[in-house]
Amino acid sequence: MEMLPGVAQHPQIGGATIGLAFLVSYIMTKPEALGQTMNPMARIVVIGGTTLAAYILFDLAVRMWD
Repeated sequence: MEMLPGVAQHPQIGGATIGLAFLVSYIMTKPEALGQTMNPMARIVVIGGTTLAAYILFDLAVRMWD
């Protein structure tokens, strides 16, 4: 998969945004944060989906402002 153009223009900010999205979704899906246990496969899907969504939204935001 090729890097999207908006992320390619600003790789440091894009990486920080994607890392922050991963960290927030990882922390928010912990059993202590949810108050209940979560299926590990569902947790992987939620974390991956949130990270991918942040990647796409960052690219769209960069393209919109440039």
